[in-house]
This record gives sequence, structure tokens and C-alpha cells, in this order.
Amino acid sequence: MRSLKTITALLLCLLLVMPMLVLAADDTQTTQLCEHPEENWLWIIDKNATCTEDGVMHRICKICSKTDSEGTVIKKTGHELAAIEAVTPTCEKNGNEAYWRCKNCGMCFSDAAGTTEADENTMFRPMTGHDFKETRRTETSCTTAGVITYTCTHDNSHTYTESIPTIAHADNDGDGNCDKCGMGMNRDSKTGIAGFFAKIGMFFRNVFWFFNEVLRGWVKT
Repeated sequence: MRSLKTITALLLCLLLVMPMLVLAADDTQTTQLCEHPEENWLWIIDKNATCTEDGVMHRICKICSKTDSEGTVIKKTGHELAAIEAVTPTCEKNGNEAYWRCKNCGMCFSDAAGTTEADENTMFRPMTGHDFKETRRTETSCTTAGVITYTCTHDNSHTYTESIPTIAHADNDGDGNCDKCGMGMNRDSKTGIAGFFAKIGMFFRNVFWFFNEVLRGWVKT
């Protein structure tokens, strides 16, 4: 009878201990890696690495979904700097100072080592605009308009011109010839033989004046 009681007590104890053993075995199994080959594991990025901050990742088995290597660090990449050359501003185009820009994050630096951060806007240099000054003048005459040429002091390839109107003939001394250019003026006031010779004289004088103006133009060119 006593033996039966002992056996019964042992069975009850075993029934109480078995669930605990099973739970312990399951817990040990979950903390161990699965036995699937390495090629079945996939790395998952939890946080991407940047130029200045580390990233984080872990891996997971594609077959049983067990995880491993939680909190694995992805090293920060560091800046990859590209030089931006200095550009001198002109009359019509903006310029900038030399600086360096990261290809990955876009940060700008005033030095090639990337130690001094800079605002890209502070590297900007505005265009100078034009500063025109008179550089050449062709005087006007009674028959030819004059020309004034203006040239930019920043860039002599930028020019523009202004025309000076012609000056009207004037015979203030009453000799029948223009006081400015010498061209014969109208002498219709003279009549008879005097008027005839006056018109002949004016004709030859104007012919002489014409060829003189032509020769003067050739000399200037």
C-alpha cells in the first residue's frame, strides 16, 4: 500500500515538473540560431548610414523568420567632396568663390578637408553690371551724322553707339558758301550775267567740295 502511495506521489511530481522542462527547452531553442544555411539569411537595414551618422541593421532567416545580430552597426560613409571652382562675375553673369560640395548629402565646405561648413549662398558673387564710358567720337558735319561710341569698362567687347544729328548749312557771312563745310549755297538772288557766272562758280565749287569730301573719307579709313 505504501509503495502505491509512493509511486502516485512520484507521478504527480513528474506531471508538475514536465511543463516546466518543456518551457525551458523551448526557451533554449528560441535563443539558438536555426540550422538553415547562411545563404538563407537576409540583412535588414533598420537605419541607413549617412555621411556623419552610423546606421543599424539586423538579419533574419528567410525560412523560419528567426532574427539575429540585432543592433549591428553600419559605419558612417564620410563626405565625398567635389570641388566647385571659383568663377569671376562679369557684366552679365554671376560668379562664386571656390568651395567644396558633398556628392551624397549636399553639404558645402570652404576647405577641401571638409572641416569648415559653409553656406552655399555666401559663396555667391553677383554680376557687376555695365559701366559704359565714351571711348570714341566722330564729329558731325553738314551732310554726315556723327557717332559716339561707348565701351564698358569691365569688358571692352560690350559697346553701343549714339548718332549725332547733322548740322544744317549756314551762310552767315553772305559769301554764298557754307561757313561750316564750304559748300556753295543758293545764289538765285543774283541775276543777269553776274547770276550766270555765280551759278557756274557754285557748280565747280561744289564739284571740288564733293571730291574733297570723298578724299577726306578715304584718308580716315
